[in-house]
Amino acid sequence: MISINKQLNLNLVGEVRQMVDLPYEEVARCSTPLQAVKHCISKIGLSEEYWAEYLDTTQSTLNQILNSDKAKRRKRNFPLEWINLIQTKAGNRCISQYFDLESKGQLFCQRKQETELTDEEKIALFDQMVREA
Repeated sequence: MISINKQLNLNLVGEVRQMVDLPYEEVARCSTPLQAVKHCISKIGLSEEYWAEYLDTTQSTLNQILNSDKAKRRKRNFPLEWINLIQTKAGNRCISQYFDLESKGQLFCQRKQETELTDEEKIALFDQMVREA
């Protein structure tokens, strides 16, 4: 019989990292989700070999996935379950920040497109942003 008054010790497996947000300018420079993934990975300085083992894949497959935005023939899909694994290990929220900025139209590549709009389109976009706020 287990006593109600006793508490069992739980040992933590691995390390616990504090998740941090990267500076806006760094994330806003990413123009694709894969660039955000690469930037997230680069901040911790671990090798592709390490990341492949950590994500339970081969180094070749990881390389193909990370460079699929440049591939002309076979494109590999990025497994969505990797997002949390990568961000947790890297200790930053770069990928999530990218999607947040993209949804708000605040990436540098989106702002460049915004400057190509006519004045009427800019006014309509501004009015839409004000209504959503």
